[in-house]
Amino acid sequence: MRNGLKMNVGRHGRNRSMGFTMMELMILVAIIGIIVAIATPYYIKYSRSARKSACITNMKKIEGTVMLAKMAGIAAPGVTDLVGPSNYLRSMPTCPNNGEPYTVLDPPACPASDATHVIPPQA
Repeated sequence: MRNGLKMNVGRHGRNRSMGFTMMELMILVAIIGIIVAIATPYYIKYSRSARKSACITNMKKIEGTVMLAKMAGIAAPGVTDLVGPSNYLRSMPTCPNNGEPYTVLDPPACPASDATHVIPPQA
């Protein structure tokens, strides 16, 4: 005892400070690595699902806008008929996969290379 305090002495009689050993830090890094390895595929899966959902929502928005333009008497509405400060859309939505704008067709088409983003048929 020194000054009334207990000293933490290691195996070899040296003063051991209160910190983490290298082995404890290596185990911690290994555990974090395992958690990341387990979580990464789920993160990728859910981010793809979210982008697909956002893409379908954008296409439904364009489809609804085209229907509004047709009801207003525009036979074949184009981008200039739909987008603008006084038109139906303030700006043309872009695909979350690649950032390209959608084509105004009936139904709208996704500019992404994979054709999995389609508006589901209504029952």
